[in-house]
Amino acid sequence: MSLDNPGLILLPHQNGDCRLVSTGLEIRPGLGFDEWENIGLTLEFLAKSIQFALGDWLNYGEVAYGEKYAQAQSITEKNYQTLNNYAYVSRQVEIYRRRDDLSYSHHSEIAKYDSEDQVNYLAVAARDNLSVRALRAYIARNTTDDPPPATCPACGARLR
Repeated sequence: MSLDNPGLILLPHQNGDCRLVSTGLEIRPGLGFDEWENIGLTLEFLAKSIQFALGDWLNYGEVAYGEKYAQAQSITEKNYQTLNNYAYVSRQVEIYRRRDDLSYSHHSEIAKYDSEDQVNYLAVAARDNLSVRALRAYIARNTTDDPPPATCPACGARLR
């Protein structure tokens, strides 16, 4: 953001093709088709990555500065629960396991599972083009949330 004009982002295109402001997109007259298309791709990239980006930003701030959510709420104007969800999913699903062919909501569905299960569930969702609802149903059919049986510390017998 520009320090002189908070709420203003200059999109990285030659000749100042457009300015993203808090209320919309200002586009210069005479913009060529290729530039227009590139701006659309940039906007879509920003839209698709924003939840993960905010989550990673929050997690960095917590580690580096001990900051939780008060400053982030003020900056983003998002509520605590939303920010907490972004941070949780970003923390649980590390960046190298995230798939850009699936939505943030797909990743949110698998965040509570271990890393191996996350990779497997995301792979199935991508391969089978599963909606979030279908992924949820697939996980329900293929997992049990029952805790593993306890083991007797004295004899090693499995207890149910």
